[in-house]
Amino acid sequence: MFVCQIQRLYDNFVTSISFPGSIMVFLWVTLLLVLSPAAEEYAPSVILKDTRWNLEDSPYIIERDLTIERGASLTIAPGVRIIIRKPKLFDTTNQYDASDSVLVSIRVKGALNCIGKRDQHIQFIPQSTSKNTIGWYGIIFDNAPGNFAEIAFTDIVNAYRAVSVRLSEPVIRNNIIEFNHIGIYCSVNGNAKIYNNIITGNFLAGIHIREANPHIANNIIVNNRNNGVLCDGKSKINFEYNCVYGNSDGDFLDCQPELGVIVRSRKKNAPETDIAHNIYKDPVFKGTRAESDAKAQDLTIPTDMTDVKDTSLANIYYENTTSPYDSLIESKAGVKRFELSRYSPCIESGLPGDDFKNVDKSRNTMGIWGGPEFFVTKEKAATNAPAKKSPAKSGGHGAPKKSGGHSAPKKKGGH
Repeated sequence: MFVCQIQRLYDNFVTSISFPGSIMVFLWVTLLLVLSPAAEEYAPSVILKDTRWNLEDSPYIIERDLTIERGASLTIAPGVRIIIRKPKLFDTTNQYDASDSVLVSIRVKGALNCIGKRDQHIQFIPQSTSKNTIGWYGIIFDNAPGNFAEIAFTDIVNAYRAVSVRLSEPVIRNNIIEFNHIGIYCSVNGNAKIYNNIITGNFLAGIHIREANPHIANNIIVNNRNNGVLCDGKSKINFEYNCVYGNSDGDFLDCQPELGVIVRSRKKNAPETDIAHNIYKDPVFKGTRAESDAKAQDLTIPTDMTDVKDTSLANIYYENTTSPYDSLIESKAGVKRFELSRYSPCIESGLPGDDFKNVDKSRNTMGIWGGPEFFVTKEKAATNAPAKKSPAKSGGHGAPKKSGGHSAPKKKGGH
């Protein structure tokens, strides 16, 4: 449509006035720049019907609070970028708290399907990307229905609270949540399902819990600038099979006292954990100093050829390999973000169970590269399942046991 408008303007112009060719080209380019649409889409302030944000229209610009109303849904396609700018005007809608009144937020009262792919994350990026700057408020689940509320394979940075959950049970999985004031905030029955995330570099806490009992499993919560997990002293969180390490002011504050207390494992060569199977060691990402140190202590790696004096013996040892450097040196250009080294204690150490298995059907690996590609909640399964006839009564047998879904496993050791 825009091209047609430009063409008509151009035709009318050249038929009325005669100019040299170079001037005409200049005017053509000027009209094209002025009238052609910008390669970005401005988001509305309210979503009242089912809406989809597609990759071809990305990035989407948000300049004021966005609310997904009850009965409406927003689906965000893999690879979409959402850029949050500072608000030009103060919103007159009800605000979540004082910080929300001066920062842009996305409030979910309806349904949000923000699901990227392992190699194509969705990104929420404020206009200011400094690590020490809070550029927006974050995503708020406020009494949202749990059966279609999910954030997966998404990067959320520089928010006051990256994800806030209140009276809701969203699935929050396989996300990178970093450089926020608080990573995930659960309050007043905000019983989120938090799986396989990387939660790092956040200021006050990676996860903050108040009057809620989320299920937190298979996450790597490391190097947050104050606490890894901050509780209210009374909430009994279901926190199991996570890796917690290097949080500056402590891994836990006001949480259950048994968290972080190492118990002796009965299994040989099993990593040291607390009573809820949480690991308190460096997760050892690829390309880090921890991986280099692990390689230096690995006696199974052949010695570098430059350190070998008897080259004839070395040639025999390496005769079946292309180069001794292939097993010693890994190209940093090919390393994925937060990819675990083979020396990581987090590999296949996550929560057991079919619902949490990796794509190759092995036991869950902690962090964003582990877990299934798609996660089917019990609510989704019930919504999508075809209607079934009631079974006929027979021989005193009761109704069949329920299966599937992802209900939390039985608590062990007080969890």
